[in-house]
Amino acid sequence: MTEPRPPVTVRRIRPGDGPALRGVRLRALQADPTAFASSYEDEADRPPESWSIWAGATSAGDDQAMFVAESGDLLVGLAGAYRIDGKPRSLHMIAMWVEPEYRGRGHGRSLTNTVISWARQADADELALWVVAGNHNARRLYEGCGFVDTGVVQTLPSHPELTEHRMRLDLGPSPRAPLPSGYVELQPMAGTEFDAYLEWTIADHTAHLMQAFDLNRFEAEQQAREAITHVLAAGDPSNSHHFCSIRGGLADESVGWIWFGEEPIQGRPVATLFDIVVFERHRNQGLGTAAIDEVEEWARARGLPVVHLAVFAHNEAARRLYERLGFTVTKELPGVVQMEKDVAATGDGRV
Repeated sequence: MTEPRPPVTVRRIRPGDGPALRGVRLRALQADPTAFASSYEDEADRPPESWSIWAGATSAGDDQAMFVAESGDLLVGLAGAYRIDGKPRSLHMIAMWVEPEYRGRGHGRSLTNTVISWARQADADELALWVVAGNHNARRLYEGCGFVDTGVVQTLPSHPELTEHRMRLDLGPSPRAPLPSGYVELQPMAGTEFDAYLEWTIADHTAHLMQAFDLNRFEAEQQAREAITHVLAAGDPSNSHHFCSIRGGLADESVGWIWFGEEPIQGRPVATLFDIVVFERHRNQGLGTAAIDEVEEWARARGLPVVHLAVFAHNEAARRLYERLGFTVTKELPGVVQMEKDVAATGDGRV
């Protein structure tokens, strides 16, 4: 019996994804050589460091971006876009591809919609692309996402005997579409939601304290309330702390909560991820990972080079998740492990 594949999630590429980017890009050029302006032969000869540079350059910022579809440890699709030289209000979509065995399940649409969402946030007026004549599946996908044919035609650089058509999407206001799996937006909690979250996090913290330090429930709850109150009292919550609802998934609904902010640690200002929860029915879709990605983007925008967090030592699943996302252990305390991730921007140079 064949084991089920891990769920597919869409996320922005990370600086360390260079080798994986090379793998999925070369598979795309081999599987569908007439779909791209580049050829397999040209890109297979690129030095290894160029793929890491490409991944790093497209992992942050609003001039270029690359997004990947991920199933377990395997990248099964990608799509990106970059700002056109001389036309700062125009973005061009590139590299759209999904592994053949993963097609027909909406992953191409998720990648395309994610690029569109990023393009709107990047303050552009249009997103354009080229589609090869005769590639009816791709054309239907793009038309379903709102692209229209411009009537402009050119030869395909990698195969001059073929032609490709330019399509464009007006990035003006449009009806809100369901968000793809693995994509989230963070919205400030309403007052009643904050109250519900606060009670939940105290109860969760209480349970972890009981397990970590063998406390009874009364002692653990008292310590949990005191610890959370102390953190909130350390700064003005309206400026230093952000309590957000995680909205996303295919139904575009609230899927969890996240608490993050800025605080000084050993004399330096850092971004701190205080808490994150994804509701059980929405887990294993990459939504928590996407929310942490948003916190990293927020930290970079504020010039904070590090995201800091603490996890209970017995919570091995959480520790493994953070390690997979690039966090490393900086200090081990009784019952608690402190972790950090360097999120300093890697530059916006175009490759």
